[in-house]
Amino acid sequence: MRHLLPALLCTVPLLCSAAPPRTVTIQNRTANVLRGVYLSPASVDAWGPDRATENVRIKGKLTLPLPGPGCRWDVRVLLGNRPGEQIFRNRDLCRNPVITVDGRGRFQRGSETPRWN
Repeated sequence: MRHLLPALLCTVPLLCSAAPPRTVTIQNRTANVLRGVYLSPASVDAWGPDRATENVRIKGKLTLPLPGPGCRWDVRVLLGNRPGEQIFRNRDLCRNPVITVDGRGRFQRGSETPRWN
């Protein structure tokens, strides 16, 4: 009998629909294509695989699913025409799921200074 109520609630589609996948959008505001995007939970010291399925064109954007739970992520973006990277540390992608790469070696928003290598 106690399993009857959840079963009845699932007959109403709105109550049983799964949450949409969480995503991050990478916006390219540089004069170069972006050739790599790496995502890592902020508590992990490894980048893992390149998540970009394609290069991000100049003035383009790419939306990627977050590869795991949690809100705090480190994001590493590689520039295409020169050996450079912009790293965004400990970003709350639940609150602001957009990363803007501006090519000037600084954030559009936030207080942390990214580094260029």
